[in-house]
Amino acid sequence: MDDSLEGSPDGHSTHTGIAIYVLEANFATEPSIFSSSDTEQGGEEVNGATQRATCKTPVFYRKQRPKAIPKCCTPRLVAFQASATPSLAIGGSADNNGTLNDRKMKTEIQYRISLDLQLAQKGSTPYYWPYDFTEMLRAAGDLDGLRNKVGAINPRPPGWHNGLIQLVKRLLARLLSWYTRPLGEFNAPMSQSLEEIVYVVDHLSMNMVALERRSAQSQRRNDAEARFASDRTAYIIGLFGSGRHYINEIVLRNIGERAKYFRDTIRLHPGPTPMIYSGHATMKYISRDQARPEVMSRVLDAARSGFADVIFLCRHPLDSLLTNWVWWRTYLRDNRWIVGISQVYQTTDDLCADLERNFLEFKAFAEGDPSFFARAPGPPFLSFAEFVEETELHLQAATLRLRLEDFMVNPLQEFSKIVEVMSLELDLTRLSIAPPITKPYGYLAVQERSTQFRNFIDGLSAETNRRIENIGYNLTA
Repeated sequence: MDDSLEGSPDGHSTHTGIAIYVLEANFATEPSIFSSSDTEQGGEEVNGATQRATCKTPVFYRKQRPKAIPKCCTPRLVAFQASATPSLAIGGSADNNGTLNDRKMKTEIQYRISLDLQLAQKGSTPYYWPYDFTEMLRAAGDLDGLRNKVGAINPRPPGWHNGLIQLVKRLLARLLSWYTRPLGEFNAPMSQSLEEIVYVVDHLSMNMVALERRSAQSQRRNDAEARFASDRTAYIIGLFGSGRHYINEIVLRNIGERAKYFRDTIRLHPGPTPMIYSGHATMKYISRDQARPEVMSRVLDAARSGFADVIFLCRHPLDSLLTNWVWWRTYLRDNRWIVGISQVYQTTDDLCADLERNFLEFKAFAEGDPSFFARAPGPPFLSFAEFVEETELHLQAATLRLRLEDFMVNPLQEFSKIVEVMSLELDLTRLSIAPPITKPYGYLAVQERSTQFRNFIDGLSAETNRRIENIGYNLTA
């Protein structure tokens, strides 16, 4: 438990051009191939099979849908034969003036289906073709009607005089057939050629859309790899009662986008990542509610390999000892988690009075006596001597060493060290870092008021005293 706080995506820009989506269709005879969740419901009988088809948007659009779409660009009516190996049965075009051959139809349908699965997924970003084919599409769509008008007789209202006029027109048309026949023979291949051009351009545009999508995905992947290559996995480590939760809070609030990679746990990776992990861990002794030494060993291996950093936070061991004793006895007795001593004791005098009354219990906890945890069997907790030794080992191995007391003096300066180790691009002049609420060296006030606690400090071993001095503290603060 950390006694650090007592008391308590994206928009898309618009472009002038042609956005291209692929036709989405849902056929009742083969529901497994298409999804109807994003389509509107409509029905049309085709060779006895009900077809439901819709487009998210026309294959080509600019500001308005073209008045006419040529045959090769209009939706084909397709039915699927219900068999073990479904095959495409080609129906007809949307008009009655003729169809493309079966091979071209199958190729087009299969191509559009493949692009539909790849590019027209729900929520995907549309790509834009920078050229406008609206006029060519309109011209190709008008060709069949214009070709059929060559040599045709325009209708007239009924009546004997109009009938006589129509008879003369039909006679003249028959007499001029020698002239109109070559025109029809010329216009037919020209119309077919233009349809083929539109067909090719249609497929070329879709190929370009697919290519642009792959290029964008490749660029994003390369950018991510480059970013990950420059990042290193960060581990914020602290022993129980060190103030680690305070560091977690200021990191999450102030590191910007990198905060989404934060996890309050410890995970291992074989290479560099942008992840930030935070947790309790020991290096030598097994302790309850703290990661085992073998886990910390692998974290340090990653740091030595150059793709991870270890940020270790500590506070005065005697402050941690008092915090941990209050936390664990409250949890074992009341089954309640606390974030600070002030949640249990209103004043220091209250703490000292309870410590005097229950000093044997405190001593058992400080010595790592398993009887303290008799109500909750499990791994032992660190004794005070082991806690000090673990702190010394962590400080020797960490990439960055921090003291909670220093954050009470100048939190921005100490936070800037974390920013530097994580290689974060932050404007520190814009940040306002609040210091921890807990008071530094609170054990001194307890030492003055509790005789038994003062005797406990005086009875610490010379080795423990030496280690406390090595980690930058002393018993008189």
